[in-house]
Amino acid sequence: MAVTSYISLLTGFEETVGQGIGPNGTTGGTVSTGAEWETAEAGGTAFQIPHIPSSLSFESLERTVIEAERTKARVFTTDPRVPGLSNAELSFQSYLTGRGSALAAGVLATQTPLSRTLLNCLGGVHYAETCTLAAGGHTTTVVNVDDASTLAVGAIVAPLDPTTGLAHPRRITDVTALAVTLDRELPFTPADGNLVLGGATLFIDEDVICDTASNLGSTMSLVGQKGQNGAAGFEMNGCKLGLSSMSFERNGFATLDLSLMAARFTDPSSGPDPTLPDAVFPNPLAIGPDTQLAIANIGVTTNTLVCNGAMTVEAGVPVVPIPCMTARTGNMEGYAGYTIEPGDTLVDLDLYPYATSWFADYDNEQLKNVSVSRLGASGNIFSVHFPQCEILNTPKQLNADNILRSGVQFRAQEVTGATTALARSKFVIFLG
Repeated sequence: MAVTSYISLLTGFEETVGQGIGPNGTTGGTVSTGAEWETAEAGGTAFQIPHIPSSLSFESLERTVIEAERTKARVFTTDPRVPGLSNAELSFQSYLTGRGSALAAGVLATQTPLSRTLLNCLGGVHYAETCTLAAGGHTTTVVNVDDASTLAVGAIVAPLDPTTGLAHPRRITDVTALAVTLDRELPFTPADGNLVLGGATLFIDEDVICDTASNLGSTMSLVGQKGQNGAAGFEMNGCKLGLSSMSFERNGFATLDLSLMAARFTDPSSGPDPTLPDAVFPNPLAIGPDTQLAIANIGVTTNTLVCNGAMTVEAGVPVVPIPCMTARTGNMEGYAGYTIEPGDTLVDLDLYPYATSWFADYDNEQLKNVSVSRLGASGNIFSVHFPQCEILNTPKQLNADNILRSGVQFRAQEVTGATTALARSKFVIFLG
């Protein structure tokens, strides 16, 4: 009998056949078996979702109960209990990490468990291959690559400094033939033979996440198991993940706060019992070593690095269910699907040293770009870029431990003039 919650598994399956339809491929409210989940995981159509075990609990899963009032002869005669909808909501956390494996020259990045998780939240992903610099003529902001076919405006790549072994994530602002323009200057002079590391750039694709019913695969079935691999767990169908917030803490980890909504759940009394292989996820990277925060005026390519105490991000991509009175596939109880509402992406910083220039930038409505990156070798890089931001509120003079700092809150905007969802996205997340 399982007694510990340290063993924690959450396995997802993109519902490509139809909303609410899990690994068994059938409608009508049927539950997939453990064997069907095992087959899906082995074949790659299901994957184990990386999460922090202590953050995941199924305590909130509870079918609604409707009290039916009936004719009765006595006051204290109990009215019958009628089971209602089994919609569910819960939340959990995951670490923001790199891809976990190196990406050699000429190799295209592929999906990882974390990129699949974030894709379900945001709707868009761009995969880029690692390129090699060639033909000379490189500057710190424009590099010439051997193959630009997988590169696009808005995507992140990470030119590798061969001297330090650290790759520096940069957003692509232009691709013309084999010439790639970067948003900020590099701290080294690129040369032929240097690598530009590819990876996955996750971005907000409004057309996908605003209508899951028209975008099959943008909902999931999940099975959650606590305490014992192979024990019966909760199956959830017609699920949608949401990215609520991100936090970056000194000498801690970059952490993602995720939400999960389900149209229907089945409890362990009749839930699936898959026995799954041990999942190998990338190790989280400490915030502090090789961590950089850059802020610059729009259009300025100078790599201006700043010191910051703590960073929190409210993602501002709120996913909401579309309630209905039907269960079209049997597994979509009372939900027609999911859509999104307007939301602000807010970036809160406490910057050192204190500077009055932030007040002037606020008064002048100076637009900025903001990026936080964890540098590293291929497979151990991540970055979050906010390409166009306004200072939302009057900056604050903070007094933390008798040290003055500037408290600045940015609101990310869609990029003016951009013509693709990738280039337009108010933030992107790079896994390299």
